[in-house]
Amino acid sequence: MGSAPGELGNSYDFHCGSTADMMYVWIDDHMVCHYGVYNNPTSSFDGTPATPLRYLSKRQLPIRVHLYYLNGSTSALPITLTVQVRANGTGGYNDIPTALLIPSLDPNEVTRAALQKEAATGWGTWLPQSIFSVAHLPDAATLTFGYCNKTAKSCIMHDVIESQPLPGVVLRAGPHRVNRTYAQFYYAWYELNVSVEYWVDRAADTLDVLVTPISCSASCDDVTLKVMGSFSYRRVGQASTAILCPSYATVFKFAPYGLAPLEIICNGTALSNNGAEAHFALNNGALQFSSTPPTEDACAATRPRLLPARQPLRTEGDAEVQDAIEAAIMWNYVYVPAELGPMLPVARSWQFTHVDTTNSANDPVQFGYVLFDWDNLFASYMAGHLSREVAFTNFIQIVRAKTSNGFVPNYAAGGLKSVDRTEPPVGAMVLREMYKKYSNDTWLVELLFDDLLDWHNWFAQRRMVPGGLFLICLGTDSVSGYVDPASNAMQGARYESGLDNSPMYDGEFFNTITHQMQLYDTGMSSMVANEAFALAELAQAIGRTSESVRLHSFAVQMQQAIQQQLWDNSTSAFVNKFLNGSFYPRQSPTSFYPMMANAATSQQISETINSWLLNTSRFCLNPQWPQGNTDDCYWGLPSISADDVAFPPLGYWRGYVWGPMAQLTYWSLREADSLHPDARTARLALVNQMREMGLNMWRLNRHICENFSPHRVAQDCTGDRFYHWGALTMFLSILESGEY
Repeated sequence: MGSAPGELGNSYDFHCGSTADMMYVWIDDHMVCHYGVYNNPTSSFDGTPATPLRYLSKRQLPIRVHLYYLNGSTSALPITLTVQVRANGTGGYNDIPTALLIPSLDPNEVTRAALQKEAATGWGTWLPQSIFSVAHLPDAATLTFGYCNKTAKSCIMHDVIESQPLPGVVLRAGPHRVNRTYAQFYYAWYELNVSVEYWVDRAADTLDVLVTPISCSASCDDVTLKVMGSFSYRRVGQASTAILCPSYATVFKFAPYGLAPLEIICNGTALSNNGAEAHFALNNGALQFSSTPPTEDACAATRPRLLPARQPLRTEGDAEVQDAIEAAIMWNYVYVPAELGPMLPVARSWQFTHVDTTNSANDPVQFGYVLFDWDNLFASYMAGHLSREVAFTNFIQIVRAKTSNGFVPNYAAGGLKSVDRTEPPVGAMVLREMYKKYSNDTWLVELLFDDLLDWHNWFAQRRMVPGGLFLICLGTDSVSGYVDPASNAMQGARYESGLDNSPMYDGEFFNTITHQMQLYDTGMSSMVANEAFALAELAQAIGRTSESVRLHSFAVQMQQAIQQQLWDNSTSAFVNKFLNGSFYPRQSPTSFYPMMANAATSQQISETINSWLLNTSRFCLNPQWPQGNTDDCYWGLPSISADDVAFPPLGYWRGYVWGPMAQLTYWSLREADSLHPDARTARLALVNQMREMGLNMWRLNRHICENFSPHRVAQDCTGDRFYHWGALTMFLSILESGEY
């Protein structure tokens, strides 16, 4: 649709009515109304009386509407929609005056829409919470490959790499190419070990699937392959099966409403078929499923199509790293109608949505997901090495998940948001890096600059102490009606750090009146200053000179405050500082982030690196690695110093090694390179140790760890087993090689 001009200084809440069965209304990507799938608390999404929409920096607001009419619906056609608005919380709701509507989108919004439409087209592993399904967009025709055990009298129809819902289940990820041309995984359950491969030709819009039994401990007679045809996301269509030619081939037919039909033919005999599902024996070798035009001779089509060559894992150098990064990204690349384009949730098993399952069509496997602030931003950074399309569509969706107050929230899902808190800001830094790589894409900077600027301005307004030092305090706001036990409490402020239970925040020092920790935060202050520097560069790139000057001045002022106020001579480190002036001298990798903001002198860089980073009793980076490191701090860069009392017992952010900390430390050491040679020494050690740690788990288990044990003998992840930011540990070697 078109757009409406913003009116700065006002706030608006909305009321919608529709005869649609499912409906989404976005204004400037704020989902102000939705109906049919999610039961989110009204105080947790934008455009409600509790969280009215504020236009902030925007002058024009794109309006988009998706309406769905379903088969068997009792709704009348044509579908109707009303969107009414109320200003400043007073009076009644009124229609948006048509005189305010502009019947066209900004050119950058048009470019964005074209990119995301193309991204969400064709066959892919789109369903958020299963890799057993391949779906075709935009019609959402879906083929699901499940497994049934006759003795156990049970079937498993969806699974994800990072979870093991049943005893004995092993799911081992293979490659998943960033252009969606090939994906492969192994699945073991009971006596069955099977390889599943997907081939997609995006230009020809074809799909081939090969299901190959690898081994059975006894025989494959007890296990069958259950294949189901359906339409996902409540899209309209009819799915069915038929036995062909005669009785030695099975066809899955899809008739989407208003779109071209599709057929998938299996070159094997179904044991049985009923409606849209069929069962196949797995004791006769591989089964191939191939899409074919409905006009093609069905019996001829049952001859196996010549499949493209398999794409095995490469085994040498950075090629192996690229395989792992690509798999980490693409096995988490999904689509749901509640977002305007495909996205990269941290892992398929995570979902914060309140799906209304009283309607059986609202399957959480199809609609459940969550986006996290810095998790998703880092995912775009990695994806940018491989695919402009994947990186950009995800980046747009997470930045545009912003709240009505202008900040990117801790989490967002189906309109549900953490309206009280954000997480570490790295959006402008990632955008600057992608802009340098894709220098002809100024449009993306123009599209999202105001959103990132609003986020920066929110930090200045809500996370700096009036009359205090020019530094950031973590916080969590109080929002009337918003239900979250961590809101306006110490734990909510810990969540804003992104380091949910770090020992740096042990204790209770939260002010419920100011909604802030009584602690100046070294890591967050450094990241906010760095974001201001990055925003200043981006502003210059799009001709916003006055903003560039203001942002640079802000960054310099915070840079100076970090250098002058947060350096602790007694520990030779940058540390957090209470508002009363005393230091809170516990060291995590955030102590190195001032280097990223150029807030450290050459002497401070030397002391920090040699006293802490290159100390094998603390952060354990070692140019001679693996010689010289203890088994307990073998891999390096634990999330709290190894000489801290919190380190031996470990636990989440209390000693495990994390990809985002590795990335931020890398940026910090890269900035410090010109000021002191020790920075390069530490950086090369960091790249080497993190690369080998990440590859160790990839080689052992094909896992991408949410976090890693610092211990040498660790055999698997200490958090989720397929969480994309774990690949940042290996991504550092791509950056160091200059490939990005």
